[in-house]
Amino acid sequence: STWGDSTCCICRLMLARGLRAATVVRAAVCRAYSGPAGARPIRNPKDSWVQHRLPLGSNEQLREKYINSFGGVRLGRVLELVDALAATSAHAHAGFTKEAAFVTASVDRIDLLAPITMSDILLQGCVTWTGRSSMEVRVEVAHEHDGQLTPLMLATFTMVARRTGGATGGAYVVPLLVPTSELEQQWHELAYLKRVHRRPAPANGVALSGSRSMIAPPNDEEQAVMAQLWRELAHSRAHPSEPRDWAFMRDTAYETTAIMHPQRQNTNGKIFGGYLMRSAFEIGFVTAMMFSRGLQPVFRSSSDISFEVPVEIGSLVQFKSLVVFRGNTSIHTRIAAHVVDPRTGSRHTTNVFNMCFSVKPKDSTPLRHIMPYSYEDAMLLLDARRRYTAFNAQKAQTKGAVYPVTTAEMM
Repeated sequence: STWGDSTCCICRLMLARGLRAATVVRAAVCRAYSGPAGARPIRNPKDSWVQHRLPLGSNEQLREKYINSFGGVRLGRVLELVDALAATSAHAHAGFTKEAAFVTASVDRIDLLAPITMSDILLQGCVTWTGRSSMEVRVEVAHEHDGQLTPLMLATFTMVARRTGGATGGAYVVPLLVPTSELEQQWHELAYLKRVHRRPAPANGVALSGSRSMIAPPNDEEQAVMAQLWRELAHSRAHPSEPRDWAFMRDTAYETTAIMHPQRQNTNGKIFGGYLMRSAFEIGFVTAMMFSRGLQPVFRSSSDISFEVPVEIGSLVQFKSLVVFRGNTSIHTRIAAHVVDPRTGSRHTTNVFNMCFSVKPKDSTPLRHIMPYSYEDAMLLLDARRRYTAFNAQKAQTKGAVYPVTTAEMM
């Protein structure tokens, strides 16, 4: 299988940027295994390997539940299943203990590798890294035909274990993960390196309302970008009759509010994170369609989805979506979920979703670009722009093979 021949491009890239050799990474990873003998049980990725088949091609009744208005697959429902499978894998790693509950802390990244069509697909995943009470779960979605798998989607989740019941509460210490094959070692190193190289919060950073990240101040090149946008805005105000090729970020906003019913609860009695992700995807899709003036958006990726606090049954949740940046043919949306108190009107942020869609403009007409109206808008635009440029640079350095996608050794 060509999947089995793939190598960890991200690992090679990060090693080339400063780490001396793969042995350095493995030595650091192995230090995580040190500690009191017998203090934590040992697991390997195969212990948490779970699969779910979704026969969209062969089951007509199921197909009716997943078809969208364009005749394709409702991707939001697939994302909901992906989140459920990640939680199942986390439970499997801990031996399905009743002493712990597992919640999604964040979705590090989701990438659509190929279109998901009305065919039989396979969802599968396993735990690839563990901390003390957290773990990374890798989920793949593939097209299954005649025993052959074609990769369609790759997602990585960070799950957190919390002790259930009793007076102790708090974090639940999960079993230690020890890779047993070269492929599992690659996955483990990739997860470790992502945490080592995760963007630190700058001492003079700017905390945005509803964001879990600290955003660094603009550098010289970014200040030049902001200055150019300001010049365009000043020109438009001086010549109001001229057509403009931009839209204020605030004018791209769309909102929807829903009550959280008990049918959407997870095993912990809170609203299932996959349902929130599906709801965010659907309003993000609408936002991208409206911004592109009716073009059909195609989901491409999502990154740094945060789950700040659990959502209670009966809550009123408001989803607010914005277009924060546009590339040549890509539209980058930010969807914030807020729990609203109907008595006081107060609200607090529970989730932030960053989702990227692509469109095919008609007659080569470029998409409008986004004009920030406030300093916060400008920082949201720069944050999305940084994600866009960093990932494109990463793809260029690894020749497009950003992730090792392989399941051959696990089957």
